Amino acid sequence: MPKTKLTAREKLRQEHERAKSLADRSRQLMKKALIGMEPWCLHDVRRSFVTHCNELSLAPPHIIEAAVNHIGSAKAGVAGVYNRASWLPERRQLLEAWSAYVASLVGPGPSPGSGPA
Repeated sequence: MPKTKLTAREKLRQEHERAKSLADRSRQLMKKALIGMEPWCLHDVRRSFVTHCNELSLAPPHIIEAAVNHIGSAKAGVAGVYNRASWLPERRQLLEAWSAYVASLVGPGPSPGSGPA
């Protein structure tokens, strides 16, 4: 039986379902690993990230908001019409600083290439 071509909408729907499935599975694994903790949701992780990044002054607030895909005051209203900056290098620097901070709390992870085969 010949394969039928998917429309762009159908492809997008399939990609969305795959991403949702992966997110659901990731959420299940995280919750299983953290049994015994108070109930939490993924939004709590985003909120903690934003709060700690601001408290640690890891980046200006508009970069932190951009890292979690929020539209802050730098892009709100008319400013957003003119300001099309994505701040990718700054967001990368923020996420690397956050990674280093988290690593300092939990200790070194496995070295590259030492994962399961």
